[in-house]
Amino acid sequence: YDELARADKVRYEREKAAYPGSIGGPGSRKQRDPNAPKRPMSAYLSFANSRRGTIKAQNPDCSNGEISKILSTMWKEADVDVKQKFRDTESALWANYKVKMVKWKKANDGRKKRGATNASKAAAAAK
Repeated sequence: YDELARADKVRYEREKAAYPGSIGGPGSRKQRDPNAPKRPMSAYLSFANSRRGTIKAQNPDCSNGEISKILSTMWKEADVDVKQKFRDTESALWANYKVKMVKWKKANDGRKKRGATNASKAAAAAK
């Protein structure tokens, strides 16, 4: 039985190495261009980040999960004016992000350059 298992594992590893597609697992996600603009924070995240330090100081023995629950409750109970301030900031950041994305896409054709493009491959094949 053990010999069959070893032989099957060798066969599996050989087939896995020869497989042309992605099998998944670590590193199989599409890599993000580090020069691309980052999406802005939501209004809630901005609110939570601005208040997290004081809540942590007031509750030093609380875990991060408990602090998040406190911040969530504070956001739910916050005044409409306070929420609107953060939402306005978020919408301004989104507008700025969209402008930066348009510029970045024009400069980078919206994707990372890797070797020959499909158009140049097709032209080379046509020759």
